Amino acid sequence: MYQAPRGTSDILPGEQAYWRYIEQKAAHICQLYGYERIDAPAFEDTGLFARSVGEETDIVEKEMYTFEDRGGNKITLRPEGTAPVCRAYLEHGLHNWPQPVKLYYIASIFRYERPQAGRYREHHQFGYEAIGDDDPAIDAEVIDMAWQLYAGLGLGGLSAVDLLFSVVVLGVVISELTGPFFTRNILVRAGEISSRVPEPLAAPDAQKAHVRAMKAELDGSDGGGAGD
Repeated sequence: MYQAPRGTSDILPGEQAYWRYIEQKAAHICQLYGYERIDAPAFEDTGLFARSVGEETDIVEKEMYTFEDRGGNKITLRPEGTAPVCRAYLEHGLHNWPQPVKLYYIASIFRYERPQAGRYREHHQFGYEAIGDDDPAIDAEVIDMAWQLYAGLGLGGLSAVDLLFSVVVLGVVISELTGPFFTRNILVRAGEISSRVPEPLAAPDAQKAHVRAMKAELDGSDGGGAGD
């Protein structure tokens, strides 16, 4: 008897209402902030992900579902959501629209990794991108959107720092609080940490480990960095 492939799961009729509830909450938040939905193909040219994620990362070397189609093209099932959105942004001339272009997606993500609690070979991801404007206010908006979504879903025990997955956002915040020298010191440390831990978007447990590592490094730097 056939079973669902390892690391995947069926969404049965009794579970559909919960999925639709979360999707509707996410869509509502995005609409309030002026984000429009985009749906990209489930597979792309392998080079897109190798270039955007990095050819020497674990994602590219070990986790991507890559195959050659009948035309001899190297194709990869989507391992993350940002690269396809950026590809569509450029391909369809969205850079000619008023900037920033605000887009969101709800999509299946595919990673070949050892299945465990909270980590699947196919999982479903909600994400949003504001492209074409490097104003720090956009970063603040992105954080606020995540905060509003978590609050709307009734999730407690969170702090604003838990949402600072972007080193760029972290740099903006620290720069405002402490000045440029301390910021450079912390950004180097944060970059070193992020190169040693799983990608923040891989799974909730990876996100938490990433944030904990960054927090620990920041806490250990409070004394020396501020004095310099």
